[in-house]
Amino acid sequence: MAPPGTSLQESNRVANSVETRLAQIEGVRSVTRRTGRAERDEHAEPVSSSELDVTLKPGADKAAVRQQIAQFAGAVPGVTVQVGQPIEHRLSHILSGTPAAIAINVFGEDLPTLRSLAKQIESELKSLPGARDVTANREVLITSMPIQYKHQDLAAVGLTPAARFTSAASSKRNSPPVARFYWRGRA
Repeated sequence: MAPPGTSLQESNRVANSVETRLAQIEGVRSVTRRTGRAERDEHAEPVSSSELDVTLKPGADKAAVRQQIAQFAGAVPGVTVQVGQPIEHRLSHILSGTPAAIAINVFGEDLPTLRSLAKQIESELKSLPGARDVTANREVLITSMPIQYKHQDLAAVGLTPAARFTSAASSKRNSPPVARFYWRGRA
């Protein structure tokens, strides 16, 4: 999986190079790939996520092929990898709520602290003998601007927060801008 927010074009470029390299591993018969999954799919995934299915030749050394796949794919910068069987990944997702077989949830109020703790846990788990495919959840950080309506002022002109939002969204689509917001010197 490429980092969250990766474009379809870049995700395809990276996944295609991995796919091509995996097909060259001794014992691999074929490699197929899916990049992203539809929003309404039971297992929806963003375009930054690619699944590669590797079919082995009869008599191939499964452990050696798996090791080579993990070694190569794990060396691609910025990409996280989980090597396993499709049914294994589906069952893991059902049982833990993530694509991982084991999930560790950290709770709290301060997101930077939680992210830091997740990275520390990831680092500790990676150091355990036999641990593989250890990855902290990856998030896209989005800057938002909360809007707090003054209900009395809206009511005075016959609006509700929902109506005001619809009106603002409509004017944004059909009209030139009426205001610009600046944050840290940027529009």
